[in-house]
Formats: sequence, C-alpha cells, structure tokens
Amino acid sequence: MTQPAAYGEPINLLILGSDKRYKEKNDPGRSDTLMILHIDFNRKKVYLVSIPRDSRVNIPRHGLNKINAAYAYGGPRLSIRTVENFMDIKINHYVQIDFRGFKKMVDALGGINVNVKKTINNRSRRYRMYIPKGNQRMNGELALNYVRYRHGDSDFKRAERQQNFLTALTSNVLQWKSAWKIPRLINIMSKNVETDLTMGQMSRIGGFLRQANKKNIETITVPGSTGMRNGASYVFPNEAAVNAIVETMKKGKSFDKLKSQIESGKINMIGKKVNISVLNGTGVSGLAGRAKIKLKNKGFNVARVGTASGSNYKFTEILTASDNIRTAKLLKKSLPAATEIKVNNKLSGIIVILGRDYTTFKRTY
Repeated sequence: MTQPAAYGEPINLLILGSDKRYKEKNDPGRSDTLMILHIDFNRKKVYLVSIPRDSRVNIPRHGLNKINAAYAYGGPRLSIRTVENFMDIKINHYVQIDFRGFKKMVDALGGINVNVKKTINNRSRRYRMYIPKGNQRMNGELALNYVRYRHGDSDFKRAERQQNFLTALTSNVLQWKSAWKIPRLINIMSKNVETDLTMGQMSRIGGFLRQANKKNIETITVPGSTGMRNGASYVFPNEAAVNAIVETMKKGKSFDKLKSQIESGKINMIGKKVNISVLNGTGVSGLAGRAKIKLKNKGFNVARVGTASGSNYKFTEILTASDNIRTAKLLKKSLPAATEIKVNNKLSGIIVILGRDYTTFKRTY
C-alpha cells in the first residue's frame, strides 16, 4: 500500500481524520481531515499541506467525487491512491485517527495551548460555538470542535485551523516535560490510531519534530474555487497550484512566494497563456479532437489540433521550451503516465504528440 523511503530521504506521511460514527453499524465514515506531512530530514524542513475534504478529484475505479469519499469507498488504501494520483507524489506512510481517539489524546495531555487567530462566535438556532481570539487551553471536546468547525466560513479556513492546531500539538507533545505521558498516549494510540509506521519510525520522526525550528515548518492549503456540479457543492482544486506546491517541497523552499502568487491570482495564469498544439501521432481518426476537448475542460489553452509527421508514436510526448516547463509538467498530469517531456528552446508554445498509449488512457481528472 505504501512504500517506505530510503533512510535519510524525504518522506510523505498522509494524515487522515475519520468521522466514523460508532453508534451507526457498518458506517466506515469519511476522511474529515486530509493532510500531507512532508519531512525533509537533510534540509531540516517540515511541510504541512491540507487538502479540502470537498475537493473534486478522480477516485480510482469510482470516478469524480469529493476526495473524502475515497475513505468511505476503500479506507486508507484508496485514500492513499487517490492522494498520490491527485498530487503526483508517493505516500510513504499514513496515520489515521478517529474523533473519539482524538479527544482522548488531547485530554491525556492535559489539554493543548492553542493561539486562536480569530474569534469563533456562532449563535445560530441550530449551532452554537464561542471560542475567543488569543491563547486558549483546549480540552479534547473543545479542540475537536475547533478543528472541525466550518459553519461560519469555509473548508479553507477550517484547514488553517487544523494546521494551527497541529503546530500547537507538536509544540506541546514533543517537549521533554510531556515524556512521562508517552506510555498513556501509546496505549490510547494503539486503540484509536491506525498506522503502518513502526515504533522505531515513530520515534525517529518524533525526535526530528522535537528539534525542528518553527521557522522551518511550512503550512499551506491546496487552493481552489467553490461551485456546484450535479446538485452537489465542491471545491475545484487549482491544479497549477498543486503542481507548484509539490515542486516547492521538492526544492526545500518556503511557501511564502507561492502563497503570494495564489492570493494575487497569478498562479491561475499558469497554463492559460501558453498556446498548446495537439497532434495525432497514432493514425486513429479524431483522437486529437477528443484530446483537445478534455484538455480545454482542464483549463488549458489548446490553440490548434493537427496530424503529426508520423503515425507510429507508441508513447505520448510533450515538446516545450524551458520557459514553459511548469505548464508542461501540469499538462503531463492529464496525460498517460509514460508521457515524456522534451525541451526544445526554439518553440514558442507547447506541442503534444499523442501516442498509442493515449487510446487506452482512462484518467479523466
């Protein structure tokens, strides 16, 4: 299901918070929280990436749906495959915790000090919650309400609160003064947490996080636009931003510049300014036209379609100048896995030559 990284190599840990309801029989729940914890041991960097639970993505063998539905369909295994396909990364390990276990863990620690950045004051008829701005000592029940709350804003704000809480949790749990509580925490985790991490791996990650400088902890939420599709509300992820998030982590850089681009709307321009030509390299009639429709639905600027110089291309190719390499990488995510990117700095746009692998390509997101 997962593949451990080589010693010293960066790891990607998928954090799943399940909303399993114990009073309802055979209820698998959904992944109410999805986060990727990327740890770069050599650079001493920690990245926390939140994925809004309503993000509309392709779930293998189930089609387009909210990403949290993957857990209901196939548990952690399918959630991992879905996130891997969506983010184009490899998940090395996972940790899944349900809300009952979450509350017990916080209470076992004697509560968590959290710096609430904005007052929550919801006094609607059906829902009431008040958490003032500033430093608050939260017990398990209050902490759960804080990380799950979204009645007054959105999935994006909730993701920020979850990131804020996890940062506080790290500061509280991984201090030496909490060491005496570890046996009780391990007992709670054994009953309420599912993970493929060994005790040795957990100890190593915990030791690394204990020594991590707060300045080297980067947080971000996958951005997107909200809307309706077939009567359901979704978050439509900004795939250009997804690609940029992954590239930033791989390079060990800060998210600050990327956040600025997202807020200004500049990141949305990636892929829309570049003219893309789609050429049929297979001899299969109408293939380029069908590919044009799919790529335009993804927001790419397909300027023309045509026929390649040959009709025996086995694999799809992307030809691009180095200036457009980010768009090319984003484009590759909507093409067969074996698609190769070739750099030609004489080109002013991007050329996609469809190979025979595209004729059996089923990926639709």
